[in-house]
Amino acid sequence: MTSTKKKLRIFATLVAMVLVLLMMSMGIYAAQKINITNSGTLALGSSGDVLAEVSVVKKRANEADAMIITKDYDRSFEEGVESYNDTIELGAVVFTKITDYVDYEITITNKFDTDTKVDVNMTTMTASDPIKLELRTENNLTQGTAYAIPKGESYKMTVHVSLDESKVSQTQKENGFTAQAFSFVLKVEKGSTTV
Repeated sequence: MTSTKKKLRIFATLVAMVLVLLMMSMGIYAAQKINITNSGTLALGSSGDVLAEVSVVKKRANEADAMIITKDYDRSFEEGVESYNDTIELGAVVFTKITDYVDYEITITNKFDTDTKVDVNMTTMTASDPIKLELRTENNLTQGTAYAIPKGESYKMTVHVSLDESKVSQTQKENGFTAQAFSFVLKVEKGSTTV
């Protein structure tokens, strides 16, 4: 056998081995399945004389944005009522891979026609492992910190729902998950009069 034929045979063998390894790797990767159905709620509490609109939009990669709800809170006519609580169902979220996520964009609009602010505060965010919740705002507002919205203006905050890969076990990757729940609580209150 000539040296060229030997080299060609060795090269062909190496290529075949690499292809076998790649196919095995893809088979192992495909065996890791995630199938989590999450259900979420937004508890919305308003107190005092509040005039505000709250809208929630579900945003997800490769999907059209889905309006969940738009609600007006007009508490000016309810004398003596100090607070009001409302629960908004965010629906089910299915994760099929570790990198899946969903964003809930919440827009709060101050509807006062006087120079009065509306204070918003994401007070609580809870989720079962391995679900991870992250509050995202333009000014890096943190959970538990209020933001004052001036008359006629709006403020957007996003709750990013994803998976904490460090808390996903190999068994969960292979067999999927049971349903997980998450929730967040937003407080909307009458703020101070603008000076």
